[in-house]
Amino acid sequence: MSFNIRQIRYFVAAAEAGKIVAAASAVGISPSAITEAIQELEEATGTRLVTRHRDGIKVTYDGYVFLQHGRNMPSAGTGPRSRAGSPSASPSPWPAISSPRPWRASDGVSRMSTS
Repeated sequence: MSFNIRQIRYFVAAAEAGKIVAAASAVGISPSAITEAIQELEEATGTRLVTRHRDGIKVTYDGYVFLQHGRNMPSAGTGPRSRAGSPSASPSPWPAISSPRPWRASDGVSRMSTS
């Protein structure tokens, strides 16, 4: 399974906002697109990144570690300087990232490879 910068960008937005709806609004897409991207990312990594609650989401330990790496990836940030979600943003030059086995926080980024 592989994942891409879009899924990471949406995960970072949701983790920072703490709510799917707020992240969707910040990125400019539907809440269901954020949810789908996070589910795909969880499936690709083989780990739960967030827990869902009535009042929002909480990042798991593995999710927190993944979030730290995600924030450091080019084009994954959601801050004011980011063009994340902007219709005029050019497609990412970064390749999709794949994991040869389920990713765990103890693996760090070194286990990830590009394909």
